Amino acid sequence: MPRYQCIQFGQCVKADASEVIEIPAGAESKCPQCGQKLEEVNGGGKFPVPPKIVLIAVPAVLVLGGVIWFFLSGEPKPSGPQAVESALTDVWPWLKTSPK
Repeated sequence: MPRYQCIQFGQCVKADASEVIEIPAGAESKCPQCGQKLEEVNGGGKFPVPPKIVLIAVPAVLVLGGVIWFFLSGEPKPSGPQAVESALTDVWPWLKTSPK
């Protein structure tokens, strides 16, 4: 069944409430409240987000995620006594212990 809405805002209660009116195919499309001609409503799918916004937002989120991953996924840094010794000997090479 086709779906319609009244567009007589301020003059019709059904228009002010944005009420969708279903009228059988072939019947006259007039508002049952005010008698004015109704305007057909498109299906209005489950996702009312305009496609242009989606086409911009999805790649932007992917690029942002890639940049964050790039900066946070460096090689793991060593920890523990070896890391401390390595850091100190990088700054002061004379601290290196000679193997016995």
